Amino acid sequence: MTGVFSSTRTAAEEDVVDRRVVTVMFGRYSRSLTNRSGILCGRSMGQNPSMGVIFDYFLAPSDDTAAAVIDWPAGPAPGVPKKGLFGKPIAGLPTVQDSGVEPTVTLGMFQELLTGKTFDEQLADPISRPTLANRDGGERLVLRIGDDLVTPLAQAERERLRELAQPWSQIAEFWGQGDPNDLFEFLTRLRDLAARAKSSDQGVYCWVCV
Repeated sequence: MTGVFSSTRTAAEEDVVDRRVVTVMFGRYSRSLTNRSGILCGRSMGQNPSMGVIFDYFLAPSDDTAAAVIDWPAGPAPGVPKKGLFGKPIAGLPTVQDSGVEPTVTLGMFQELLTGKTFDEQLADPISRPTLANRDGGERLVLRIGDDLVTPLAQAERERLRELAQPWSQIAEFWGQGDPNDLFEFLTRLRDLAARAKSSDQGVYCWVCV
């Protein structure tokens, strides 16, 4: 973990660049975020249009069901208007909405803290974050969150998550803006989603929209 929590800012920034280059090489976020309006993927960005990317984590009974979410214009969350085949309404799925936590690099750094599985090991593991659906050259994606994270996260105690939120908030990917309390709240909600997935034989996925 030396590279993640280095006190040398230049080294930390280089580490971030290296990881982001790897992510782009995997074809995940290939388009520029410039010249974007405040409406993305059928959803208003509210007071924070500069965020630029939406990350919704959701529960689904199968990879096929999850992959179909790629064509839901406003994402998987319940209460968001969406249409299915022949214009029929589609119910939403249990969702941790607008998390702001990118699933490959940023969440991967948390996984390293929780499980000891390094970021490099995660990238080398084909079941860790497989892409199930891809649209518009990577502007919309659905990824599956591998069981190598879902199982230990579902079993994690709240105090363990609170303890890990502090060092996680310091990783270079948050650019000094990570709030441990906000991250703990996100981890608690994601843990609940993971526990529900394990108890109902479902999967945890991430809908990404640039």
